[in-house]
Amino acid sequence: MRRKRYWLLAAAALAGLLLVWIAGCHQNQDPDSRQARLAVAENIQLKKEVERCRARMEALKDEYERQLERKDAQLAAARKLSEDLKQDVRQGIAERVNAVTSKVMDENAKLRRENEQLRAEIARLRRQQ
Repeated sequence: MRRKRYWLLAAAALAGLLLVWIAGCHQNQDPDSRQARLAVAENIQLKKEVERCRARMEALKDEYERQLERKDAQLAAARKLSEDLKQDVRQGIAERVNAVTSKVMDENAKLRRENEQLRAEIARLRRQQ
């Protein structure tokens, strides 16, 4: 980047010296040559402006690419976090379902045993009558 600035500065200085030389050496020229000199000077200035715009455009493009890379990295991290959270939720739900299922199964087994005991007692009471 410094090298580019150096060359731009050197080109600007050279263009300035050229303009001074053109203006000083050819003062007695006709209006057409004067207009031509002015057009050349304007052309030089426009070329400098175009080069500055190109340099600015490149700088903005580089900055945009860096920002885009940062945003892509942030997006990837957010997607991973989202997927991890979804997995945690799924795993948490599965654990809760398993815990509830286990409790329900235990309670069901207990009630079956109790039913069997009650049936046995009912059968015993009917035999006693």
